[in-house]
Amino acid sequence: MTGAIYINTKVVKMKKSGIVLYFVFIVAVCFLLIFLAKKRYVDFDKNYTFGNNTKDLTVTELPAKPLTGFQSTFACIPKDMEISNETVDSETFAAVMINNTDREVVIAHNAFKRSYPASITKLMTFILVNEKLAEGKLSLDSVVTIQSTPTFGNHTGVMKSPLVKGCSISVRNLLFGLMLRSYNDYAVILAETFGGSEAEFVNMMNEKAKELGCTSCHFVNPHGIHEPEHYVSAYDLYLIINEANKYELLHEIDSYDTYIYNYSDVSGLAATDEIEPTNRLTNGEFSVSGNAKIEVWKTGTTDKAKYCINMITTIGDKEYTIVILGCNTSDELYSLAIKMLNYAK
Repeated sequence: MTGAIYINTKVVKMKKSGIVLYFVFIVAVCFLLIFLAKKRYVDFDKNYTFGNNTKDLTVTELPAKPLTGFQSTFACIPKDMEISNETVDSETFAAVMINNTDREVVIAHNAFKRSYPASITKLMTFILVNEKLAEGKLSLDSVVTIQSTPTFGNHTGVMKSPLVKGCSISVRNLLFGLMLRSYNDYAVILAETFGGSEAEFVNMMNEKAKELGCTSCHFVNPHGIHEPEHYVSAYDLYLIINEANKYELLHEIDSYDTYIYNYSDVSGLAATDEIEPTNRLTNGEFSVSGNAKIEVWKTGTTDKAKYCINMITTIGDKEYTIVILGCNTSDELYSLAIKMLNYAK
């Protein structure tokens, strides 16, 4: 019939059935998501018990998850966060104190600001030499003959040993002079011996810094004599000294208040050099009170870096890293170091 409309009722019923099934599927998915959400997230109306304490959780008190990756080993400081910085003198450029045992930040002031490390640089030199020793490149008893007397351009007042071209000395004694007395020429001699050249050794230092997770760090030389592009942050030094802390040799070196070692002069005759630590907390000028004990350390001083120290200490059953950079005087540096140690007790 013209103009008549025919409806296939079977098709209509199938379409309606499909819509119903689709709606049921959507509802089922919603219920499933709600169920999973309840399983995954904390019920904030419920009391949780931790040990003997029962309390209502807040959003910032979610049940702790096991730490993984970088934060499972090191304490992490949010960028630009200042923590207990009232302990630090306002004129001190940067300072960090970290409880290594519990991975807790005790003090943080300018933790990521670029700073000049001065001779604290030698911690990285020490690390790389020991890595090469572990690879079998020479040994602590290997004797090195100085091929040329290191020079330092226009820099004056540079701390250096009495050794010159033609003298011979063991790797062990080079490391003692490097870390205990902070001889800058020993840094150059070790860099040339283990890196092939000072420049190549510096490349190794920068690669190692990246490997350790240092983000505000760039080395130009192996000793820390001032260069504008030679810098680190206090947090970088926290990472570096904790790497150096793995080596028992550093603990041995830093335990001495006086060290006498032998070398051969240019004529091949035996000679000696007596050295004392640059750390006034270990050479008797300042004393650490109570149950604090300095384990490893490195000091640094230049006109631009001012007075600096990096050390690991134990206080009771806890281990701490302390980094102080940019104090105006030596007395201020060590007074602040003692103040920070007392703050942790």
